[in-house]
Amino acid sequence: MLRQSRDGSRAEREHAYAVLMDDFRGPAMSVICRTLRTAGVGMEHAEEVWQQSVFKFFAVGVHAYRGDASVRTYFVRSALYASVDLVRLAHRQRSASDQLDDFETDQHAPPLGQNIERIEALRACIAELSTDNARAISLYYLDEAGGCSQCAEELQISKDAFMKRLSRARSWLAQCVILRMKSH
Repeated sequence: MLRQSRDGSRAEREHAYAVLMDDFRGPAMSVICRTLRTAGVGMEHAEEVWQQSVFKFFAVGVHAYRGDASVRTYFVRSALYASVDLVRLAHRQRSASDQLDDFETDQHAPPLGQNIERIEALRACIAELSTDNARAISLYYLDEAGGCSQCAEELQISKDAFMKRLSRARSWLAQCVILRMKSH
């Protein structure tokens, strides 16, 4: 079936796609639902993750499949990765909105002058960053160029290298801001 989905005529490919998806749907949806339920993300996203998995599989996965595992296992693993991506996105969005809500309603917020000092300290620390780290921080947080993959692509480095660079820059910035705030 996999060979037909890659090399067959249009009718053969469509038939192969339908047969493969009927075979894969049960195990993949089981993994997707379990992942979403465990992470506390609504089950209403399961179909969205399924469709994304199918699209990725036929757009990229069919041609990238090397035969190291069964086709079903390969597809289920890609469905798992798609559901983890959705969970990460949901948590990132929830985290950002929670922080905004906390900022707007926090009764124990530091005085405005202290916030201004923090912002000035952060700006000074960003100015002290190496060019590569400053660019990573700028792309990810200030320019909001997208996720790590898009930022890495723009910097023409691997996603892992970008994530390491961003992590190191954040760690250094946190220490720098703390030291600057203590000295004031």
